[in-house]
Amino acid sequence: MKSFKNVIVGMSILLFTITFFLPYFWVDMYDRQTLSVLIQNGVGAKLVVPDLLLLVVTLFYLTSKVGLLFSTENFRYPFLFSLIIEGIVIALNGVIVDVAMSSFLVFILTILDGCLIAIIFNLRSETVDENRLPDH
Repeated sequence: MKSFKNVIVGMSILLFTITFFLPYFWVDMYDRQTLSVLIQNGVGAKLVVPDLLLLVVTLFYLTSKVGLLFSTENFRYPFLFSLIIEGIVIALNGVIVDVAMSSFLVFILTILDGCLIAIIFNLRSETVDENRLPDH
């Protein structure tokens, strides 16, 4: 189960890296009219989130995810906390304009994060249950 967890973590880190750098390629992929729509992200935001805070939240999310490769026990609550903080920031950030490919990759990343939550909180209960089994 731990190797499966590491595969999921590795896949999600790779997907996160792709989705993080994808907007830098939009200039080459889309025409001027589409780009003018894509830069409208954040319009109507309930709270303007400073770029520094977004960077800190993103680095905390990525660090806790990489930490899951090495120590599930120490990094599962920081990972869960980073997802909650990221959800709050996204909810307050206003309108999100995205392209289909990026939206699909973020959707897959969200599914992988959900799988990670299920796995990292189930790993501990499995080891506890195995220790309680009587020897016959």
